[in-house]
Amino acid sequence: MEHFPIYSAILLQIVGFFVLFWLLRTFFFGPIGHVINDRERIVRERLDDAEASRVKMNAAREDYEKRIAAIEAEARDKIQAAMKEAGAIKEQKIAEANEQAAKLLEKGKQDLEREREKVEVTLRDRIADLAVTAASRIIQKNLDAAGQRALVDEVLREVK
Repeated sequence: MEHFPIYSAILLQIVGFFVLFWLLRTFFFGPIGHVINDRERIVRERLDDAEASRVKMNAAREDYEKRIAAIEAEARDKIQAAMKEAGAIKEQKIAEANEQAAKLLEKGKQDLEREREKVEVTLRDRIADLAVTAASRIIQKNLDAAGQRALVDEVLREVK
């Protein structure tokens, strides 16, 4: 029994190893390598699609934020314009109301003046009538000053 390696057996094992390696590479590692490469390609494509979607989403978000900011600015402008218009209308209505109040006040003063004039005319007529009545009674009765005063008081009582 020899303890030395047999070169033919070593050579046979080396040839067998290379044949086994070639068979495994051809029928096992090759298809597995293709599957792994396909998987890697699919994962890479999905990552690229996800990145492209993220970029599109960010662009869309920025666009929407710009649109929202523009809409808010337009809304603020419209609100301010409406407030200015409302203020102008308010001032106009106040001016119209003041003008109408002034006209009504003037008309009231004129009506009051006319009524005062009518009362004065009526009062003068009544005083003249009283004076004529008192004078005619005084003439009818020749009275002294006290009697005349009593007669005037009596005429005044009759008028009331």
